Amino acid sequence: MTYSTSAAVLPDDYENTEEYKKAKALQDANPGASRSQLAGIDQSNASTTSTGTSNNLQDGMFGFQQLMDDYYASDPQDDAGKLQKRTFQADMIQQAMIAQQTEARAGKAQEYEMAGMKQAMDLDIRNQEQLSKTQFDLGAQSKAQDFDLQERFATSDSQREADRMALAANLQNNQTKLEGDENRLSLGEQGRQNRLQIDAEGTEQRKGIEAQGGVDLKKIDAGAEQERKTIGTQGEEQRKIIDAQGGVDISKIGATGVEQRAGIAAQGQANMGEIDRQGAVDVAKIGATGTEERKTVGAQGEEQRKIIGATGAEERKNIGTQGNVDISKIGAQGTVDIGKIGATGDQAVRQIGATGEQERETMGAQTRETAKDRANQRQYSRELAAR
Repeated sequence: MTYSTSAAVLPDDYENTEEYKKAKALQDANPGASRSQLAGIDQSNASTTSTGTSNNLQDGMFGFQQLMDDYYASDPQDDAGKLQKRTFQADMIQQAMIAQQTEARAGKAQEYEMAGMKQAMDLDIRNQEQLSKTQFDLGAQSKAQDFDLQERFATSDSQREADRMALAANLQNNQTKLEGDENRLSLGEQGRQNRLQIDAEGTEQRKGIEAQGGVDLKKIDAGAEQERKTIGTQGEEQRKIIDAQGGVDISKIGATGVEQRAGIAAQGQANMGEIDRQGAVDVAKIGATGTEERKTVGAQGEEQRKIIGATGAEERKNIGTQGNVDISKIGAQGTVDIGKIGATGDQAVRQIGATGEQERETMGAQTRETAKDRANQRQYSRELAAR
């Protein structure tokens, strides 16, 4: 059963309709209930009827349904009863109208609220979309600007790095050249000083050898002179000894002869002549012997002096020859050493020059490779930016 407010005036036979009877019965069963409560009770009765269940409010100890049915079925004849029932009817109509108007207002308000919410949601979505788009555009512009700044910084940094490396390579090349020049000058000066030192040492050694040779010659001459003097002195002493010995021998021979002559004279005059002849012979033999011995000693001294002189001359020649040979060997060795030092210095200079050239070529190649890498990186960065 529904309560309609579409008609302001009920028909005359409304009291005989089934709807009126039900409403009267419901009101009779629930005296004092408002129209909304009666409508809720009516809906509960309909639900209970459809589901086959009972309601305590209708069928329980309150007997709402019986009261409502009894009220709707009542037919008061007096004016107070009619007034009361008309009042109930008017109140029911008013409550139904208020409910429908309230429902209509709530629906309209809900529609307005829903439209407002939809409009607000649409505006919020539009704002969010615009905000997201603006944020995306700003972010893209910021990233593009950051990328451009990074690209410009990377390009400038790469150029600065290439300039720095080129400057470092130039400085290194210049330093290598200066070091090579200084090393070559040092080697040349060292070689010149070594040659001067070798020349000075050779000169001093030759002077030392010459001085030593002079001293040795003087020593040899002095030794030979002393030996000659010694030999002369020895010969003189030997001659004196021989002369003295000869004199003694002669004296002894003379004494012997005297003794013999005395003995011979004592033995007899017979052999006197023979003894005299024999003594003369012996004296002659003794004189001849002394003379020969003296000549022999003189000859021997002369030969010894000649031998000593020849030996001294030969030794001096040998010393002089040896000195010349040693001087020649020292000079030849000095020349060879100077040649070796010069060759070593030239070889070292060429080796240093070749090493410096190779190092410069290597550094130049490294610089070119680094420049190529920087150029490739810049090209790759431009290609990425273009994408």
